[in-house]
Amino acid sequence: MQCVEVQKGSALVGDGQLGVVLVHGFNSGPETWGHVQERIEQDQSLGAVRLLSFHYATGVAKWGPLGIRVFPEISTIADSLKEYLRTEGGPFDDLVIITHSMGGLVVQRYLARMLTDGHGSELARIRRVVMLACPNDGSELLRSLRHAVFGRRGRNPQERELRPLNKEVAETRRVIVNQVLRATAITDRTCPVPFFVYAGESDGIVSVESARSVFSDAAALPGDHFSILEAVTPEHRTFTTLRRHLHETASARSAADQPPGKAPDGPARSAGLEEVVRPRQVGVIPPPAGAFQDRAERARLRRPVAGGGTAVLGQVAAAQGVQGPDRGQVLSGMGGVGKTQLAADHARSALTGGEVDLLVWVTAADRTSLVVGLGRAGIEIAGAQPGDLEAAAEAFTAWLEPKAGQEVYRWLVVLDDVSDPADLEGLWPPASPHGRTLITTRRRDAAFAHDGRTRIDVGVFTEAEAVSYLGAVLAIHGRSEPAEQLAALAEDLGRLPLALSQAAAFMADADMGVSDYRVLLADRTGSLAEASPQPLPPGHTQEMAAAWDLSIGRAGRMRPAGLAPLLLHLAAFLDPNGIPAAVLATSPALTYLTQERASSAGLPLHDPASGDATTREVTEGEVTAGLRVLHRLSLIDHTPDVSHREVRIHALIQRAVRDTLTTEQYHNAARTAADALMAAWPDVERDTVLAQTLRAGATVLATHAEAALHQPRAHDILNRTGRSFGEFGQVTAAVTYYQYLAGTTRHHLGPDHPDTLAARHNLARSQGEAGMWREL
Repeated sequence: MQCVEVQKGSALVGDGQLGVVLVHGFNSGPETWGHVQERIEQDQSLGAVRLLSFHYATGVAKWGPLGIRVFPEISTIADSLKEYLRTEGGPFDDLVIITHSMGGLVVQRYLARMLTDGHGSELARIRRVVMLACPNDGSELLRSLRHAVFGRRGRNPQERELRPLNKEVAETRRVIVNQVLRATAITDRTCPVPFFVYAGESDGIVSVESARSVFSDAAALPGDHFSILEAVTPEHRTFTTLRRHLHETASARSAADQPPGKAPDGPARSAGLEEVVRPRQVGVIPPPAGAFQDRAERARLRRPVAGGGTAVLGQVAAAQGVQGPDRGQVLSGMGGVGKTQLAADHARSALTGGEVDLLVWVTAADRTSLVVGLGRAGIEIAGAQPGDLEAAAEAFTAWLEPKAGQEVYRWLVVLDDVSDPADLEGLWPPASPHGRTLITTRRRDAAFAHDGRTRIDVGVFTEAEAVSYLGAVLAIHGRSEPAEQLAALAEDLGRLPLALSQAAAFMADADMGVSDYRVLLADRTGSLAEASPQPLPPGHTQEMAAAWDLSIGRAGRMRPAGLAPLLLHLAAFLDPNGIPAAVLATSPALTYLTQERASSAGLPLHDPASGDATTREVTEGEVTAGLRVLHRLSLIDHTPDVSHREVRIHALIQRAVRDTLTTEQYHNAARTAADALMAAWPDVERDTVLAQTLRAGATVLATHAEAALHQPRAHDILNRTGRSFGEFGQVTAAVTYYQYLAGTTRHHLGPDHPDTLAARHNLARSQGEAGMWREL
């Protein structure tokens, strides 16, 4: 197909025609689209498409008189694109822009400059942007070859913006995120335009991570940086993907042309394009993990719902004997347990198995993301106008409502990573006999269990699942390890799926065995980030250490304000398997929480003039409320009915929290935890469970804060722990403990320090009680 030049009034521009603008990349030209153009020309379902090829000057080295470079900067190219779209693209009411490589940066710069100049309404006709192999975060390869490729005499102005961490690109991305991706309405300075980004599976120039960047609708296509465009057959996935985007755009336009208030009952038709066949998909399902691990929660997702009738997602409830509509399911669990992967696997199975006619995947981390995702579905499916995404989102949820006489349309809506149930206000997908909603969240709020919704708590792997998963991931990298070593590593990492995946990637990248990795992980002088791979494995967006940052930040903003993260500071030093809630409500703990909360707010203590709740003394009731906040966000398990072990926390969350503390914060939190244990420890021990829990907490504390507990002198908790062993008749354990204490006091305080002499005295006494006379 020849790319056409279109003028106003041209016979080529008729009703229902769609302008598709192709923007090539660095050191390239219109010829790069040859195979894609040929496929579009030969596809009869794309008869209404008109291709427009935007060209600009680019290359490796070109010099004019006196050695002045003549290649334009990306901002200049963006201004050229503006005029091109106003003239050649002017006759079209609807445009789709498809880019390759640096062309994606050009289009983003064009959008950013238009919005900065107050021309947001002019962008409304851009229905979507599809970017192939765009170096959104730069190209490490080009940077490493810069001098060899571009020479040392000067800098190519285009190459400069292809480097990682470029300031101009970063500023453009900020505008795109805030004024395009998060936009909910068309104004002078905002315009919601859907972006779909694709990386080359074997691209050695632009990494998958760089192509994905900040864009939620991201996936990968076969090929490297150049062969991703070699659509030599109609079955080539790049072409089938682009064809789907064009069909969906045309369907949305057709739906929008229907009379107001009339929503389409099925896939829409558009002049010049064939009916889009079912199933339909809106949004991008995250890519599967390298070695997906089957687990019990997967089966629970597919169990029959109310009435015990349907075991297959999306089948018509009446046909399966279900009494009443499905109210939906909620996958709840802390960050890193694999909720999104479970949901993605479930969605793929439903889609490929023919169980649904419509799948909508929305990344719903905040209200804006939710509105954008559901609004996009409203535009593409329900025929809503693109100018108001909030209204489009509401139109979509209304479209999902079952209606008498309407053609059955089986649907699945996945809302991934919902951070606040309040964000769903007015946008809850309805209960329907023909559809289901699946939500993933770190929250455990009661709101998610209302109206008959089923909450499925997702935890860490079982030992067998963890060993199987580790073995499978390492096998992908051509490695194998003994099962006992894998089991030991799994326990070190608390069987957390995110941690296991990143550990396997780290070992493969570093050519490190399990035993050596366990040594690295156990090194308490290093941070958790140092045991994470760089780059991250495919499908991962954050390191282990960052997996809970957002939840902790949100916890600090929830009532009681500023308290929950400080409770984590104390819990991070105690036994992850069980902490008495009373320890966190002792006088030393309350004093610490009061002082730290006021300090973090930058306010003096007990300032009545401030009117700020953060200056008041923390109460036991607020501690309980803070623990409930942490529980709701899946940062801890708070079970008040489990006596003396009401609080449990994953060991990796503890380590991540400790890694964020300054030296002074670390010391203060550790000493306070010791003070709190002492305050909760009864003088006369009668409760075996409480004594065991306190000793476990003190032992873990000493493991993580040995130096802090010996400065300026040995903390009383150290001797109290040894005495507890003796009081319960565990004389051998007492001897072992005092041997440890005699060594640590000597190391930190010197051989003649009173605390060292006291530890040696207690060791001798316990040895005598144990009958170890020869060792005295």
